[in-house]
Amino acid sequence: MGLNVRGVATSIKTDNIIELITLMGLDTPIKVETTYFENAISNEIERNEIFLTVTKNGTILLFGDEMSTEETSLDAFSENGKALSFMISETGMFFGFDYYENGELLRSVVNLEGENVQEEGESLEIEENKDDYTEIICSIMEDVCGGSIYSVEPNQKAVRYKIVR
Repeated sequence: MGLNVRGVATSIKTDNIIELITLMGLDTPIKVETTYFENAISNEIERNEIFLTVTKNGTILLFGDEMSTEETSLDAFSENGKALSFMISETGMFFGFDYYENGELLRSVVNLEGENVQEEGESLEIEENKDDYTEIICSIMEDVCGGSIYSVEPNQKAVRYKIVR
């Protein structure tokens, strides 16, 4: 089974979920438990869950399917830095990302089965050197927050939250 994960990486380094969720306009979550990053990338995130992991230079938020982030602009997340919204579905061969710097969307790509079906902005240098969109997204994530779904240690602290409606 391939990796299936979606979320946001930001150069804002914080463990304050309220600060980040407010910027996205999502409902306030409740803390469930402190756990490990390996649980956040296990393909078993419940539909209404959010995992927060602080990285070397920022924060990674991973979302369950119920969290609608596709229509959320990350300009506030990147006002004084960088932000990346991403979706990786190796099982369905669907990949997408929106990359922001200093409040401006620089690049947006939706790739389905190896074909870019939607593109906005100039290609990033990393795209010219790689064909694997999981690698492309992880490389951008590293640049944004100093960690990626592959480089963060599995036993690194992650906090699991739920949105209760």
